[in-house]
Amino acid sequence: MEAVASHTRIVLADDHDAVRGLLKRVLEQRGYAIVGEAGRALETILVCERTTPAVVVLDLLMPELCGAEVIRRLRVRIPLSRVVVFSGAVDDNALGDAVLARPHGFVKKSDPLNLLFSALQVVEAGGRFFSPSIDRLLDYNPSPQVHNLSSREVEVLHLIAQGKTNKEIGQSLGISTKTVDNHRTRLMRKLNLHNAVQVARYAIQLGLAS
Repeated sequence: MEAVASHTRIVLADDHDAVRGLLKRVLEQRGYAIVGEAGRALETILVCERTTPAVVVLDLLMPELCGAEVIRRLRVRIPLSRVVVFSGAVDDNALGDAVLARPHGFVKKSDPLNLLFSALQVVEAGGRFFSPSIDRLLDYNPSPQVHNLSSREVEVLHLIAQGKTNKEIGQSLGISTKTVDNHRTRLMRKLNLHNAVQVARYAIQLGLAS
């Protein structure tokens, strides 16, 4: 089994004890130093503040906060720590929110474990790594004609880029959640975007994401 040369400090954040235990064992065998574990979102932030890991391996679905919000808070509070998402989430909106939060790596739990090892090596070296399964979700050919969007659709796109839910967008704009959903559907059709992950990627490319 190949081991890394340096004892990179890692925090494991997952609400399943068995997952954390298995990851800890296999990563320590490869030379990583597991300096903290957490099973809840707020606990993850506290553990990372205390240990300042080089890399956080983060599940998206934990109690208290969504994974995207954890990523955003970690970026502010521990800016030198890098985040690799390792999640079984399949919902497009959850994945899209996570992409908008701009993690340094993204691997699905259904991917081969070697992809997580690759992500850790790339991210540790300062790069970014998205597994092929995530890249396929990001694959799109958007129309450059952003000016084809209505002013309301542009407003909705800006709020999507801020990680707002349809309900939050509706409250901000004073319109119903159903109307927000209609605007989202129309702007996606106009831009040739097919899922929430592609919308997130497009918003980042436009410089709309925080």
